[in-house]
Amino acid sequence: MRLYLINPYNTVQRTIHSKDNRLFRYFIWKPLGLLVLAGLTTSEWDIEVIDEDLGPVDYTSMPRPDLVGITAFTSQAARAYEIAAGFRSRGIPVVMGGIHTSMCVEKTMERVDSVLTGEAEAISVQFMTPLPGTRLWENMKSEGRIIANHFPEDWKYYTLTHPVANYKNLSWPEIRKEMNACYKDFYSYMHILQRGINVLLRTKKIGRMLILFLTSIGFRMEIKCERNRVPEVRIENVV
Repeated sequence: MRLYLINPYNTVQRTIHSKDNRLFRYFIWKPLGLLVLAGLTTSEWDIEVIDEDLGPVDYTSMPRPDLVGITAFTSQAARAYEIAAGFRSRGIPVVMGGIHTSMCVEKTMERVDSVLTGEAEAISVQFMTPLPGTRLWENMKSEGRIIANHFPEDWKYYTLTHPVANYKNLSWPEIRKEMNACYKDFYSYMHILQRGINVLLRTKKIGRMLILFLTSIGFRMEIKCERNRVPEVRIENVV
């Protein structure tokens, strides 16, 4: 399966600057979040990260993706909606996240199939699981791949921390195993410490290191609480 992760053209900043523009040479917002998502996504997906600030892109000449993910600041929203419309007109589902989406959820939902709010890195293992009412969810349900489809009792599994679907090349137990391994490894105290030290060595700023520590530990606690609060999806629900 093919996945495109797209950073739309940004009218506020450029990654290529003129020598005379000394101010905007510092406004370089690289799509690091998309790179993290690409690294956390399961190996069954063939992923391509596309940064439109590096130059124009002709999506019609590229291989057809199975899913498109778009991130956007508000300065990128208009272009993000254009990209989404282009792919959706070809029957390709689009998921959108980023700061603009988190602040304008209802408006964004009118333009895409699914939205991700908050930090997508923390819910990326649920990234490929659609929500009821979306076109992607209906398609997967018609293929018998939705596990948690007994409502209203199964609403408790739609918390963005539990897999609710089967994938063609990955069984439900394998999804759960990989998801837990990902969280356990990424949010282990050793790796949190390593990332904090790397930030300190790179920036020489203790404040940034402390922010990383606090946010990482906060995510670790949030995930642990959610795991304890909601039980596993019932295996007998698998179609």
